[in-house]
Amino acid sequence: MKFFIKILLTAAMVLAAQYYIPWYVIMMVPFILSIFIKTNGASSFFSAFIAVFLLWIIQAYLIHADSGDILTSRMAHVLPLGGNANILLLVTGAIGGLSAGIGGLTGNAFRNILISPTKNKKRKTGYVPLNQRYR
Repeated sequence: MKFFIKILLTAAMVLAAQYYIPWYVIMMVPFILSIFIKTNGASSFFSAFIAVFLLWIIQAYLIHADSGDILTSRMAHVLPLGGNANILLLVTGAIGGLSAGIGGLTGNAFRNILISPTKNKKRKTGYVPLNQRYR
């Protein structure tokens, strides 16, 4: 359930923040959400990846449809994509999704550093002092 909540929150917050902050907000939002919403590493990565991947593909398709395929087909010719605008849409989504996924994974690692599960537990080691070995 947390997975779907993180997808929806990430997509909504990135969509709202992209109008005011440059493109790299797609890494900051999952980073912050992964600090506050506890999930494992894979879930943090994939929730951010899916949210931004779908968001950027939808936004790129709307630009593609609005320009009448002129802008995206020209960009697909500039890049080595053979002029295929659909592949350009997938590449755009994949780049955004990977960036967001790395941001989410970094936020999860940062949370694990700050809130260590073994913080108050006594560490068990194999070492026994010499004066206590033979009692």
